[in-house]
Amino acid sequence: MKRLFFAVIVVLLPLMILVLSCGGSSEDSEQGSQMQDEGMQGSAAKAPTLAGLDWMLGTWKSSGGKTTSYEQWMKSADALFTGMSFRLDGNDTLITELLTLAATDSGTFYIADVAHNPEPTSFKMSTASTDMAVFENPEHDFPTRISYKMLTPDSVVAIVEGDQNGEMTGFEIHYERVTK
Repeated sequence: MKRLFFAVIVVLLPLMILVLSCGGSSEDSEQGSQMQDEGMQGSAAKAPTLAGLDWMLGTWKSSGGKTTSYEQWMKSADALFTGMSFRLDGNDTLITELLTLAATDSGTFYIADVAHNPEPTSFKMSTASTDMAVFENPEHDFPTRISYKMLTPDSVVAIVEGDQNGEMTGFEIHYERVTK
């Protein structure tokens, strides 16, 4: 049931964002026209986007350890990326995590839906640059921080960290780009 709800959200959220961003009353339109007629320049607020994180889009492969895993990100809207982590087992694709990146008026969020958590977990972006994004949730048990660092345009490392038994611990997953 939780998975169905999450899938519905992933599909409906971009549509809601599109409707809300295109919506507006005729009064708003008339006011905008009046401002132009009077030679005034209004400062419209920009809608949140994920444009600075486009480097994360595509399919990424990690061959470290006993298994090969993948992470895939797709642009669903300017303010929404959807993704998943998965591994291949013969002809079967085993999804291990459903992922969402969502830019909202209250911040940018990395949302992870994994089987061992009863609900998806949100991490708010705390740092962003042209080659790095850090997402944090100090209330979550583990991890409390997930970072993505672009090493080259075709190489990314995901750093997963958190406090376990009073000690900061974590691991890294090195990915190579498969497709853009």
